[in-house]
Parts: sequence; C-alpha cells; structure tokens
Amino acid sequence: MTLEGLTFAAARLRDGRESARLAEEAVRLAPNLIWVYAVVAVRHPDLPEISQWVPKLKRWDPQNALIHLIAAQSIEIDHIGEASKVPPKEFRKKMEGDPAWQSAMAAAFASPKFDDYLDRLKELDQRVVSQYRFNDPYELLSGEEADLPTYAFSDSQQFAKSLLQSGQNLEARGDRRGAAEKYWAVARFGLVIDSQGHTDFEHHMGSSLQAGAYKQLQALSQKEGSADEAALFGYLAGRVTPAVGEDSRLGGQWVFGRYVSRRNAAVLQISGLMMLIFSGLVVVAGSVVIVGSRRGARPAAQRAKPVATVVTLAGAVGLLLSSATIYLTYRPYWYIFQRAILNGDPSQTRDFRDFLMATHALPGVAPHSYLLVNFPFYFWTGVTLLGVIGLALILLRHFLGRPHAHSP
Repeated sequence: MTLEGLTFAAARLRDGRESARLAEEAVRLAPNLIWVYAVVAVRHPDLPEISQWVPKLKRWDPQNALIHLIAAQSIEIDHIGEASKVPPKEFRKKMEGDPAWQSAMAAAFASPKFDDYLDRLKELDQRVVSQYRFNDPYELLSGEEADLPTYAFSDSQQFAKSLLQSGQNLEARGDRRGAAEKYWAVARFGLVIDSQGHTDFEHHMGSSLQAGAYKQLQALSQKEGSADEAALFGYLAGRVTPAVGEDSRLGGQWVFGRYVSRRNAAVLQISGLMMLIFSGLVVVAGSVVIVGSRRGARPAAQRAKPVATVVTLAGAVGLLLSSATIYLTYRPYWYIFQRAILNGDPSQTRDFRDFLMATHALPGVAPHSYLLVNFPFYFWTGVTLLGVIGLALILLRHFLGRPHAHSP
C-alpha cells in the first residue's frame, strides 16, 4: 500500500484502533501528513492516542480552532463516566468549572483560523480514486461527513453562553465596554467558523453563535442610544439566524429534492429485486426447455416446453428492462459522484447522500424510521416472494424432480 493509500484508509476505517495505527504509520513516513491525526481524532474521539496527538497538532498548527475543540472534547470524554451519575445540567456546570476545559475553549474562541482539513482530504481522494480506481461512492462521500468533533457544537454553545452571561453581568455593573468585548469574542469565533468552514454544519454552528452575539450587541447599542448600530446588529442577527428544521449536516444544494431521491432509491431497490425474480424464472423455465428438448423426455416436459419457452423469453425481457431501469436511475447520481470526487464540485452531493442513505433502508421506509410503520408493505412483499419461490419449487418438482409412482 502506498503512503496515500495508507492515509486514505486511516481517515476512513471504522475500527478506531486500526485507524490510529495507520495514521501514526503515515505520519512516521511523512511528517507533513500530521493533519490526519485531527481527522482521525474527530472520527474516533475516544482514542487514547489523542492526548499525545493534540500537543503535536498544536505545535504544527497553533492558530487552528479545530485543534482546541478536539482538546476540549478529549477532556470532556475523560469525565464522561461521571455523566451517568449526575443530571446533565450538573455535569455541564462541572465542565464549565474545569480549568483545562475552560482553557481549551478560550483558546478555540481566540483562534483566528479554522481548518477542518477537508480540502486536503478531498485532494487525497482524487489521487487515490485515480490511482486505485476506488469507486465506492458511499464510502467516499461519507468520509466528508465528520467535519467537527462530536461535542463541538454543544461545547461552543455552552462556552458562548458563559461569555454572553459574563457580558451581561459587566453590563449590569456599568462596564459596557467590557460587555461589548465579551459579545464580540463570541461573534468573531462564529464568523471564523462560518467563513472558513466547508460544510453546512460548520456554517450552521458559526451562524448560531453570531446570531446570539449580534442580538446582545443590538440590545447594548439601543441602551447606548446608537440607533444606527442597533439597526445594523439587528440586520446581521436576522441574516445569520439558522433556518429552523433545516438538516444542516448535509452538504451541497438540492437538485432533484428529497422526495425524488428517495423515490429513485426505491425504484433502484425494486428493480434489483425484480432482477432476482426474473433471473429465477429464466433459470427454472430454461431448465424445463432444455429437459423438454432432450430425446426421450417425458411427455409432461414436452407439453410444458412451449409454455416454458414463453416464460423464459418473458423473464429475459423483464431482466433486460430491470437492468435498464437500474442503469438509468443511477446514472445521474454517478455524474454527481464524478463531479464531487474527481472535480471537487460538491454542489449536488446533498441529493446523492440522501439517495445513498435511502438505498440502505427498505423501500417505503425513510432512514431511521421504524419497520412497523410500513408493516403491510413488507408483509405483502414477503408473501409475493414466497409465492414465487413456491412456484419455482413446484415446477422443478414436477418436471425435473421425483419420478411418478406406478400403479400395481
């Protein structure tokens, strides 16, 4: 395996221990690949190696807020065993009082840069796809989903809330300048994440932080009698307030729409099922035709030969149509995959991701929904499949199987 293949595997393996081992091997061979430590740490946050990686990452990229967010999450995971023993609010308060967590979050909010290293990962993807002809779209696109540490959003919201509360306390004591500095610290961090992030979830997180800070700055400007500044901050707060109910973790823009993507996934799955059914009919009926064409064939097999021929032809046509349906359904998404991976254009990947997620669920079931909601669909699908299997067994038994008993 080449160095690029080693790094590619380290970033995507679901086995955390193996992923860490490959990452360390890649960095040992090429120290400039140290960024893969951050990618692996985001995807496997419970690895013990992270405590050793964070100091190295800080020395290599000290101004990157992502490194400090990883450090904060690592500290929180060290205390995760205590979370089950106390209510969530008490656990969050305890984390706020942890000096190490406070220091990591303060460093993140003070960082002038945010880099999730997805650009480097995409460049690596393009080289690996070209070199190894690795064309698994689900595996490649899913590699771009883990952009932030799992607790980054909640940690940032919690720390931002504490900064805004500190600002309000300073404001109550008459220190409006100090209060503004607290509010601006939150706004700046949100702007860094929003402007330098690559995914919708990062933009969502940055926008949420900015919205809260701008509302506080608007209220402060109103108290100071600055109508123009208050109007400006009110406008900014409205502009960056995230849309309610939007699935911000999926990147790209809708082209076909969620309904079309899931309908296409159902068509793909049903066509695949029909291919199996038609293949079975072709095999069974074709066997009858072959047996009926032999010399000395039983009269029953000879009589069934015309019907079996028609069934074979019908099965072949059905197999051809099912194959064509699968090809035509998947082809637009293949072009999206080519643009996203080979050309670096992620503008239509939202449709593709939803399509791929839907293909991992049974037809008629939205991802993450319960099976019992669509129980009638599965019941009749099962009945149909059992009927086809039973028909095939009857044909085999009648024409190819057991000899008939002779009367005495």
